Amino acid sequence: MLGRVLLLDTARQLAGPTLGLADLVERDEASPCFAGWPTLAVSISHTANWLGVAVAHGAGLQLGLDVEQARPRKILALARHACDEADLAWVAAADDDTRGDRFYRLWTLREAAYKGGLRQHVYGAPPMHGYVTEPQPDHHSGVLPENLYWAVSCNQPVDIHFAWPELSL
Repeated sequence: MLGRVLLLDTARQLAGPTLGLADLVERDEASPCFAGWPTLAVSISHTANWLGVAVAHGAGLQLGLDVEQARPRKILALARHACDEADLAWVAAADDDTRGDRFYRLWTLREAAYKGGLRQHVYGAPPMHGYVTEPQPDHHSGVLPENLYWAVSCNQPVDIHFAWPELSL
């Protein structure tokens, strides 16, 4: 519920104070949306004690957000299942200190693209690691304190502003 309240608060900054929680509609197998507000694209993501929302305003927008808090994992084993051949090679070529960083950047970009309906950017050409090494105006990613990886994918260039409240769980 906290994610929906934060989403509403953020969306009101674009749409105005008349937007209400009752306007938020849950959709099967998709992110929530604001009924009657087709120009608001929204996305929610959470990991560990962190919650993030993304809101953009414009006709025909597709928007996806992902946040992941890095933790010790068998990175190469995960990459074999989650990456295509070119991206797996890019992760595997990294040393032990940077392999996790590469994997989490790819993972969050893929997840954001998937959530945003930008499925053509999830697998296949061009390799996703190109968006890490040469950022694009419609695919943003980075790392915040506490190894919090984030990515936003949109079918149009978007401005990114951060407001990441920590949850008390």
